[in-house]
Amino acid sequence: MTPKLDIKFDKKQLKALEKAVLNAPEAVQSKLTTAARKSLLLIERETKDNTPYSLDRGTGLAGSIISTEPVLSGGLITGEVGSPLAYALPVELGSKPHFPPIRPLQEWAEVKLGVDPEISYAVAFAIALKISKVGTEGKHMLGNAIKDNGGNVQGFFNDAVQELADELGASI
Repeated sequence: MTPKLDIKFDKKQLKALEKAVLNAPEAVQSKLTTAARKSLLLIERETKDNTPYSLDRGTGLAGSIISTEPVLSGGLITGEVGSPLAYALPVELGSKPHFPPIRPLQEWAEVKLGVDPEISYAVAFAIALKISKVGTEGKHMLGNAIKDNGGNVQGFFNDAVQELADELGASI
């Protein structure tokens, strides 16, 4: 299941937004899109920080995590944070038992565990056998980033609505 974040506004905020849409639709689009962009960049950064890595945060899975530009359409603002790498989802959610490729595990064992290259194949094979029996545990790097930052994201949107209300002389 893909984690989602829903923004909620109270009745006063909705009234202010309604007034803003009628009087300054471009300002509404600008403010809300900016709030969405800030939100996506925050979730992207936090997801990268939560992502396990082998060599360098700028490469591999963490380096592949990106956010899209927010899109406003039909009254909804949407955006995504994710990775194009095939193994991103199994790292996020975990995996069922399967026999993984040995070579990436061998490289991981050498770098992350400091295993001598002469025995790294044997270590990688042992890890692969374990994964074939129990699978892998999910790291939930995106899910945790969303869960831990929901309040900040809601705050970006609350601030945007307050700025719109202030500019239009509406009270919230």
